[in-house]
Amino acid sequence: MSNAIIETVIFKLKDDVSRDAFVDAAKGMNAWVAARPGFVHRRLSCTADGMWIEHIQWQDMTSAKAAAAEIGKEPQNAGFLSAIDGKTVQLMHSELEVAINCACQTPTNQELRTVSGVRTAVAVIHLTFA
Repeated sequence: MSNAIIETVIFKLKDDVSRDAFVDAAKGMNAWVAARPGFVHRRLSCTADGMWIEHIQWQDMTSAKAAAAEIGKEPQNAGFLSAIDGKTVQLMHSELEVAINCACQTPTNQELRTVSGVRTAVAVIHLTFA
């Protein structure tokens, strides 16, 4: 079985870009990213010294590469992409081996989810071993 792919991008913003403007631009990309085949989830965080870290989980490497080939073609992504200081970008792909997610915000104590093609009952926490 093929493991899910984690795409990690580490970067800084251009000096003239504010944090709030960048977060708005990142949110503006959400619909595009979520609509990509093979998309699982996206997280964007920032360190105290302004280093941004984006993690996107894809079902497979084919999906990750397809999205990368298309991202610059979509006009709504321009604000996000143009805010990044290109010389600071580090990109890597890795295979997901272990994931744990808190289900603290689920509306019920138990629900059914599909994880790697398997319908699974989850309660309190989700454990996924790819």
